[in-house]
Amino acid sequence: MKRIIIVVLLVVISGVAGFAWYLVKSEKMIYRAPALVHEKAIVTFVVGDVTVKKNGAEEWQHVIVGQAVEPGDELQTGTSALADIRFHSSMAVRITENSHLIMDANSIKKMELNLQSGSLYGKFHKLYDEHALVIKTVTSIAAVRGTDLGFEIGKSPYVFEDNSEDIPDDKTEDTSKESGKSDEERHEKVTDDSTLLPSTYVYALTGITEVHNPEYNDQKVLLSYQRKINVVQGKGAGDTEEISDADMDRIRKILNSIHFEEVLLISDKILFESGSSKILESSYEELDKIVAVLNEKKVSVRIDGHTDNIGSDSKNQQLSLDRAESIRTYLVEKGIDPERLSAAGFGASQPVTDNSTKAGRAQNRRVEFIVVEQNSSKGLFWWL
Repeated sequence: MKRIIIVVLLVVISGVAGFAWYLVKSEKMIYRAPALVHEKAIVTFVVGDVTVKKNGAEEWQHVIVGQAVEPGDELQTGTSALADIRFHSSMAVRITENSHLIMDANSIKKMELNLQSGSLYGKFHKLYDEHALVIKTVTSIAAVRGTDLGFEIGKSPYVFEDNSEDIPDDKTEDTSKESGKSDEERHEKVTDDSTLLPSTYVYALTGITEVHNPEYNDQKVLLSYQRKINVVQGKGAGDTEEISDADMDRIRKILNSIHFEEVLLISDKILFESGSSKILESSYEELDKIVAVLNEKKVSVRIDGHTDNIGSDSKNQQLSLDRAESIRTYLVEKGIDPERLSAAGFGASQPVTDNSTKAGRAQNRRVEFIVVEQNSSKGLFWWL
């Protein structure tokens, strides 16, 4: 009997050791005290047409909340679309409309994102000191040390320099007729399509990030707190500039609205009396659909109320909370366990689009149903 017990124990120990060895070799775990285990990247929020092409697949498929994004996967967003991706409890990114993102790597040692077009904004946080975070675009590589960043791909006019060696072959012009022009005239930025070059604006709202053009690996720039840089094709990373107040406000709003928690569903069809938390009867059909979803998916949710920016911040915050509480009351009356429901209000602090238009304000007046973790198993997953 003792011999059987010993054999069983040896088998179990060997299995555990083998599994731990596999996690270490596949860069899914680092053996530390305590051991750090990697978590898959998860889509937490989707608006509009967002598609994914899985590694090795040929077809694009629609993205759903809760879907894992793995190395080799590609994501695309259409017009007025966006998607949030959580990497761990302290790091998440958003890709906005008309963007194309490739996940090149995501392991316990390295996370590498490749933005082919569009814009990406993120709150970055390393798992440990040696954890490498890299963001690539068509013209830049950013080694992230842990900061709030924005990447916007566009095009910049080519500036013709005095030194003809700096002019790409396909941009060379006959300058024989230019001698009579002033320096300002000869250096004027040309804006026709033939002279627009791919470029990336990198915004660092916090921390320090090392940025360079992959064509100029020896010219690296440290982008510090509240500074930006425009990295243009065929040019080394140049001088940094201070981020304007308008850009700070715009990007900060995007970063603050990134979802770290999974959004079960979102609705802008739940309507209330003006300036009130009383639900209009026309919204009952939408709410009953939500009841059906909650009966099917036995998860606990937090009801988050959001408003547009019309009115004072304090009034909007209270109004959004009162409306979320009204929805919670309705769902409880329809048979949903009150222990599964909580409510929160965020006012106008987390817009998903611009409030300057009527359509944008309507989209920002929304209710989100957030999946709430009810146990501490996630913590055990991270720290064994």
